[in-house]
Amino acid sequence: MITDYFIDEILAIRERESTVKNIKFSISFDTLKMDKEILDIYYTFSSTYEDMDGKRIGEIRMVGHLIDKEENEETAKMVNNYWSVKKSFPKAVLDRIINVLNFECGARGTLVAYAMAFPPPLPLSHAKNE
Repeated sequence: MITDYFIDEILAIRERESTVKNIKFSISFDTLKMDKEILDIYYTFSSTYEDMDGKRIGEIRMVGHLIDKEENEETAKMVNNYWSVKKSFPKAVLDRIINVLNFECGARGTLVAYAMAFPPPLPLSHAKNE
């Protein structure tokens, strides 16, 4: 269960004036720290804005971490071991994390996007990792 969510850094940049025709979203996981059943997951969420030719106009990037409390220390160790090998998470954990990040970063990123005259960075559906 995700218990806390933090944004540690925000970057917003407009490289040039143009009409936004496409937004590409990216979530990467940078580090995982474990303390008993608590996982501290560091992420980067970015929205890249493009024009009709696919050329980059700008970007909003948020770097932060979230706290995921697993059922018990054994489950947390399993997730940690999975991360150590694959630099990803088991499907159920990954779906939960991505959906929280899409919602939280999208909601907070809307304020940044408004200031930059970009459309809000809102992925329109819940993620299902398959």
